[in-house]
Amino acid sequence: MDKVLVVEDSSEVLSNILQLLEIRGYETVAAENGKIGLELATRERPDVIISDVTMPELDGYNLLTELRKNPLTENIPFIFLTAKVGKNDFRRGMVSGADDYVTKPFRAKDLLDAIETRLAKKRAQQKVLQEIYDNISSYVPHELRTPLVSIFGYSDMVLGGYEELSEAEVKDMVRSIRNSAERLHRSLEKFIIYSDTRVLLNDESTHKHLIDKITTTPHSIILEVISENKMKDQKDLSFKVNDGIECVPIHENHFKILTRELIDNAVKFANCGSEVSIDFSQNDSRLKMKVSNEGRGMSESEIENIQPFLQHKRRIYEQNGNGLGLAIVKNIVMLYSGNIQIESEPDGITEVEVTFPKRKECF
Repeated sequence: MDKVLVVEDSSEVLSNILQLLEIRGYETVAAENGKIGLELATRERPDVIISDVTMPELDGYNLLTELRKNPLTENIPFIFLTAKVGKNDFRRGMVSGADDYVTKPFRAKDLLDAIETRLAKKRAQQKVLQEIYDNISSYVPHELRTPLVSIFGYSDMVLGGYEELSEAEVKDMVRSIRNSAERLHRSLEKFIIYSDTRVLLNDESTHKHLIDKITTTPHSIILEVISENKMKDQKDLSFKVNDGIECVPIHENHFKILTRELIDNAVKFANCGSEVSIDFSQNDSRLKMKVSNEGRGMSESEIENIQPFLQHKRRIYEQNGNGLGLAIVKNIVMLYSGNIQIESEPDGITEVEVTFPKRKECF
């Protein structure tokens, strides 16, 4: 049963709202002012808070501000119930973090719809978070443990009986150890890169420093990444590069990471014998890089839910990885005030396009 906290200083309005909600099956908690509401929100952890604006002790705006400061209450959906509908009042509420406004006098349907909309959004967010948690619990340890099992296993076999093994057998085992070590290294590198880019996004001074960096050798970097993929390619893929760009307005290291993740992702889900294309275009203000492949594809909901540690239909496709690739791309794109757009359809063409504002250094 969903729990709703109602903060309202008018006893008549409060009673009417509580009665309406209880008839609809909600569990209710009541507070006659913002100070009591703050205490109850912290203790009761409601699923939604409905609050008046003008109240004694602590008004609705200050109540919302205090709730957003507390990690225990910062994400609780908050709905203002108020007779104030001026532009400044609305802006102040939204800036403070309100999720919705219902104006007095209100219809029961309007209030119930507002509550259910916020609850539905919260359930959807919780579902995604649960998927991420499940993936972290199930697959991240798997991504670390599986290569280690191979490394330890083959190492023990070589050390324990190398006299009885042929040279070819030893080479195969050492090669397997090497491949497992590379897989483990890639996983750890992705964890570090994702964490570093998240930190940079929250560091304004570093962000300002990075915004002046450029990459002057994008074509050679792309060819380097393609060469890496060809060396480990088991799909007989071809690569097409439509390149007329001499400068990209992001740091060279970030461009390498961006390119590697985009191409690796395209290769991973491409059909055997198909083509992966990398296209550049530009106008007076924007530079675009698009990576395309034909293969598994993604649905609209999968595109919307690109999250770290979340891999869609992993059990069906049994792919390796930790779901960090496109999440890293999104972080880098945001770091340089760019945009990312993904167009895809299941079992069809997938196009991932990133765009960045051009700077005078790249003209």
